[in-house]
Amino acid sequence: MKTIKWGKAGLLWSVSLCAGMSLAEVPVRLTGNDTPPVIGAWFWSKDVLEPDGFKPFLDAAAKHTPYTLLSTACRSIEVVEPQMHEQAAKAVRYANSLGLKIALEVDIRLARQAFRVKYPDEQQEELVLKLIDFPKDGPAEAVFQGVDTGDHMNGSLSKYECLTTRLVRVYSFVKGPDGIDPATMNDITGEGVVATAEGPRKLTVRVPAQPGRGACVIASHTVLTPDVFALHFFEFQHGIIKQYADLPLAGIMKDEWGFPPDHTGNPAHDRYWYSQAMGEVYARVSGGRDLVRDALLMCAGEKGRETERAVAINRYRKLCRERNVAIEDDFYRAGKEAFGKDAFIVTHATWWSYPGVQEFRKSGLSWWDATRDIGQSDETTPYMCRTSLAKRWGFPLWYNQTYAKEVEPYIGELWAGALSGGRLNVHPLYPRPDLARGEREFALMRSGLMAGMTRLRMLDFITRAPLDCPVAVAFGHACAMNWAGP
Repeated sequence: MKTIKWGKAGLLWSVSLCAGMSLAEVPVRLTGNDTPPVIGAWFWSKDVLEPDGFKPFLDAAAKHTPYTLLSTACRSIEVVEPQMHEQAAKAVRYANSLGLKIALEVDIRLARQAFRVKYPDEQQEELVLKLIDFPKDGPAEAVFQGVDTGDHMNGSLSKYECLTTRLVRVYSFVKGPDGIDPATMNDITGEGVVATAEGPRKLTVRVPAQPGRGACVIASHTVLTPDVFALHFFEFQHGIIKQYADLPLAGIMKDEWGFPPDHTGNPAHDRYWYSQAMGEVYARVSGGRDLVRDALLMCAGEKGRETERAVAINRYRKLCRERNVAIEDDFYRAGKEAFGKDAFIVTHATWWSYPGVQEFRKSGLSWWDATRDIGQSDETTPYMCRTSLAKRWGFPLWYNQTYAKEVEPYIGELWAGALSGGRLNVHPLYPRPDLARGEREFALMRSGLMAGMTRLRMLDFITRAPLDCPVAVAFGHACAMNWAGP
């Protein structure tokens, strides 16, 4: 970060306050690159795609807020559509004329249909394991039911649809009081096993009798989103960014990156992100091991292979984390190349906002490795994580994106952040289904929150380093994320 200087605007503002001017007479927005950004979140509805549909928000933001940077997302149309580029071009130039900068969301998840059309065989898969017994030594069935999931990235775009469900493998084995005996493991996938599909989501697998044995049936759901390990992932990601390189953007945005949403965190450990490309990488880093076979080991455990199981879990978790970090870092570098070394890369790598099982499954807990210039988080992320992210990237402040149903919690967050070295990225009121989208934003602009954010800028002239908090919480990803150990 550049050295923070007072500058004319800051000096005038200080003198004006000392002279007793009312807030209405104080400059709302500081310009120049000497102060940290004041960030507001702008989410486009379909109305914004109408001619001049971007003007009401931008006019209000310019008049009533101290925002200097808008983290901007449109989840109503795929980002690769010409209409989106055309409207973004108009909005960005209009915003710049008002003294507002825009960092636009150009995430590959906003081009999932386009990616599928171009690379139909590079969709994300998920292995699902079902352990079955054979009652009275007769045949048994396992039923797999795919679902469509959604998250903040969907908007009015398609959900993460389950496109197909297929049988991958069936193992039979002897299981005693000490667990599965690996010496008895047999692959019986082609030995009379019948898989019957009912549409793209439901698959019924009938396994012939295995007297005295148990079995594990492994199927895969294919999901409408690019495979995290897709061979053409980086090429496609670069293409999206280059498509917008002709616009005077202040930066780009990737929000809560990772695998498709899973709010449970997979407590049964019976589901694993997968693809052929991922399996090849896994084999390469493991000395030739089979990811499908290791999924059974990781899920159920096997007698005498306790250490091997723990190693497999660590290997799998690390593989997921490192690939997601590589995607974030590639996005960061491509953004700097397209929009300059001072381009903002927003917003945050946090998703569940707590470093727990949901984050492990989402991104491998990539928070501290997903490159940003500024430590960023969201919602109820613990303060020790916020301050550590600030120290990780060396910017004087951290930013936390906050939302609530009413204005008051924002004000509490504003001053709590000020005490602990942070600032807000202001999300519209949420959830407020009773308010139109524009009203969710304008209600905050009319509130005292804006006065507080304006006054808080005084600290920006003296804050030159992250908060001095000499307490370290140290943990290892492997120990924290490995369910096979303590």
